Amino acid sequence: MHCLSYSTRRLEIVTFSEEETRALGMFIGKYSYPGLTILLHGGLGMGKTLLTQGIGKALGCGKIKSPTFILIAEHEADIPLIHADLYRLDSHVEADALDFENYIDTGCILVVEWAERWHTPPLKDTLDIIISRYGEDDNSRYVTIRALGNNAEDLLNALSNDILGSVCEKREIMKVLGIDCTTKFTNIGIVSDGAVLSEISLELGRQQSSRLPLLVEDMLSDLSIEISELDLVAAANGPGYYTGIRTGIAYSAALAKAIGIRILPVSSLKPLSMT
Repeated sequence: MHCLSYSTRRLEIVTFSEEETRALGMFIGKYSYPGLTILLHGGLGMGKTLLTQGIGKALGCGKIKSPTFILIAEHEADIPLIHADLYRLDSHVEADALDFENYIDTGCILVVEWAERWHTPPLKDTLDIIISRYGEDDNSRYVTIRALGNNAEDLLNALSNDILGSVCEKREIMKVLGIDCTTKFTNIGIVSDGAVLSEISLELGRQQSSRLPLLVEDMLSDLSIEISELDLVAAANGPGYYTGIRTGIAYSAALAKAIGIRILPVSSLKPLSMT
C-alpha cells in the first residue's frame, strides 16, 4: 500500500492486492462515526464491496456481500452499517426515493456503491471515494478519498496519520493533463504517477475550440480533481492540422498561465516512436 499524496481534504493511495483494498476499508471503518456517509465510485470489479467489507469488519459486522438485488442491506453493530448498491437503478429519482437521509439522521453509517446514481448526496459528514485500476496489474487500485465537511476532514486527517505511520510512505506525484488536437480527433487524458486516470477521443469538427474546455472540466470533475491540482500540461505541437494545433496550444497555454504551471510541447510523432 502506497500513500501517493494527502492534504486536509484529500488522500490518494494505491493498494496492490484485494487484501490491501480490504485493509484500507478497515482503516476507514476504524475512524467512522455515526451519521457518516461513504460514497463509492468505480467500475465493475474495482473493489467497492471489498472496501465495504473492510469497513464492516472494523465495525464488528458479520459477513458483507454486495446487495445488488435487494438494494439495501442493514448490518447490526455498535454503529449500524447500511450498505446500498445502486447498480440496478435506472434513474436518479429512484435513488432519491430510498430515503437514505433517515439512516443518516438516526446515526447509522451509510455506504453507497455506484453513488453517482444518487442525485442528492450529503455535502458534509461524507467521504467521496473513487476506485480505479492502477497500471497494468489487475489487482492494483488507485483510490482517491475526498472529505466533505469538518468532521469528515478530521476523520481523513486521523486516517492519513494512521496509514502513514504504519504501512505507507508519502511521495509526491504529478498530475498531467495531455491534449492532442493535431488530427481530426480531439484527444484528452489525465495521467498521475504513470497511470492513466481517464482519457477520451472525440471528433468535434468546428466545435473543437468551444468544447475543449468543457471536456477538460468534465474529466477533472469526474475524477474529483480540482484544476488547481494539475502540475503540468502536455500539448501536442504537430505535425498535423494547423487549426487543431493552434486550438490545442492556445488553450493549453492559457490554462497553464491561469493556474501557474508549465506547458510541455510534445511532438505528435512521439507516440509513434514508442510503439
